[in-house]
Amino acid sequence: GLIVGLAVSIRRRHEVGYAFLLFMFLFWLIPYSLIGGKWLRYTLAVMPFVYMLAAVGVAQLISVVSRNLKLKPILVTAFAVILFILFPAWTAVATGPHYALYTNMFAPAKAGYFFPHDEFYDDGLREAMKYVCERAPRNAIIAHETPGVARYYLEAFGRTDLQSHAISAKDFDVAGAQGPMFVLIQRGRTYFENEKELEYARTNFTRVHEVSIGRASAVEVFINKPAADICAPENTSANLQP
Repeated sequence: GLIVGLAVSIRRRHEVGYAFLLFMFLFWLIPYSLIGGKWLRYTLAVMPFVYMLAAVGVAQLISVVSRNLKLKPILVTAFAVILFILFPAWTAVATGPHYALYTNMFAPAKAGYFFPHDEFYDDGLREAMKYVCERAPRNAIIAHETPGVARYYLEAFGRTDLQSHAISAKDFDVAGAQGPMFVLIQRGRTYFENEKELEYARTNFTRVHEVSIGRASAVEVFINKPAADICAPENTSANLQP
């Protein structure tokens, strides 16, 4: 729909409506192409113009198919509704509750594989926080990259005694922290600012828990001391199916 809509709009670019759609589409697309951080959520501003251009393309397809195949426009319109509205709607419903992990029908088994990696957002963090809150000794350190979310779950699970720190904060050092510490490594929260800290935790600490979304790892929990000294042994993975 978008490809056909672009072709129609370029051909009719001297008309105000089509010129507006082309301008707004390129006004957002070109700057997005130039910036370094290409997180998927940044495309939200351009999507309305993608949909409007696609609507132009769908309308053109309905007109051309009806005319060339000598079909009633109502029949072609009904098919277009199924193809362009009902089918995508069903796809969205079927991929819940982890909607952001869906890529397309050509990559159904590759959830969490393609860039941008922040399609995970904070999926699995609640389960990882619960694991830590049930096992951490009083006043232990919990290191993460989600201060607001961590504060919410620490209160929800009744563990406000835990010392909450952001891994990438300048005043916090994973390697130099004293006492029992749980480090939550989220695949969707890996930045230039914390990559060395995360690598240190992976290399020197013990992984005691993992939360997976489907077959993709979303959150890993590491501790800086032998597991037996901090928490009771338990199955170290949790698989959350949609």
